[in-house]
Amino acid sequence: MKILFFHIPNLGMYHAIEPILLELQERGHQVIHYNEPGFRRYVQNAPFCFIAYSNYEGYFPNRFHASMNLYELGLLLLETAEHTVDFVETEVLRESPDLILHSKFTAAPKIVARKHGIPAACLTNGFVLDPRTILDAERKKRSPVAMSNVSSFLRFRRRANRFFDQHFNGSSNTDDIFVNDEALHLVLGLEMLQPARSSLSSHCSFVGPTVRMEEYSKSYELIYVSLGSVFVDNKEFFQTCIEALGKLGRRVIISLSGHFSPGDFGQVPDNVELCHFVHQTDVLQKASVFVTHGGDSSVSEAIYCETPMVVVPQIPEQLLRAQQIQKLMLGKYIDPMDLTVDLLRRTVAEVLENPLFRNNVQAFKDSLPNIPSAITACNQIEEFILQNGKRLVQ
Repeated sequence: MKILFFHIPNLGMYHAIEPILLELQERGHQVIHYNEPGFRRYVQNAPFCFIAYSNYEGYFPNRFHASMNLYELGLLLLETAEHTVDFVETEVLRESPDLILHSKFTAAPKIVARKHGIPAACLTNGFVLDPRTILDAERKKRSPVAMSNVSSFLRFRRRANRFFDQHFNGSSNTDDIFVNDEALHLVLGLEMLQPARSSLSSHCSFVGPTVRMEEYSKSYELIYVSLGSVFVDNKEFFQTCIEALGKLGRRVIISLSGHFSPGDFGQVPDNVELCHFVHQTDVLQKASVFVTHGGDSSVSEAIYCETPMVVVPQIPEQLLRAQQIQKLMLGKYIDPMDLTVDLLRRTVAEVLENPLFRNNVQAFKDSLPNIPSAITACNQIEEFILQNGKRLVQ
């Protein structure tokens, strides 16, 4: 069967989805991956075909930043959909696929699938981003609402209404630009970390993270710090970590993800090691605490490596995940606005000293299914294709 996969240049999201694409290709399906031209370097060794969008505009990692509010993200996603929908339709009519597969922030393939009656499935990494849940968390965190939020909300609503009137005859909820729900909606995350689970559509199937781990021997010998790859331009955060953790008497590894050089921070304590890059799961297998921004892949890998977390979220989505982590006693979280050397040191020390955090992460990891999530996802995709069939209108 022929499957067209449409994505945006989000590498972290792609890493979660790639095992599914590889499994589909291994099963004999023809997979074609669409993305912006520069993304080709990340898939050049993949066994499936890559086709670049023409004249791509919209979402790029450097346009997505920690100060961006929810509706600024929505405007960026609308821009992406507006600039890609014609290209997507041309490719779908040319390729005549059995299934359109797309990641969560891509509205154009959903539009085209609905227009031409083609089975479509959405892949969501982490958890489903329900704007109402995000806004509830933001209201509890800050009050009053900033005027920038109000302004971007009004601009988003005007543009979204025009877009959805044009493509869906106004029949869809404009907040779906954040979700792009489909009749088959596979969530590559942990159901227990999903905020407001009962509010989601019945289409959502939680198959779990696609983390692949070899057998390992867990140890608790160090503290690990990383902000991932998108929010890494934050020298003040790293300096705070150096000062806070340098006095805890434990070995500390801080990943700079290639953005800064160790020499940018001058003299550091003997127990602190600054690294350009690390192989994250290898370090997490030896970590007693993970100081993280709370990205989906980072949290999933921490759980698979039985490592409690201290989360310093950079965006609203990560705030929700951080709150769930604290609620489940898998770690603690710190609002970045409250972050100080003293607070970080005390919070990390609390997670180090309280065995409940370590025990809960171990129990959580032991409860995960034995069948790899990519296998479960592909089984559901194949069943969905067979049940629905292709109904392309030429």
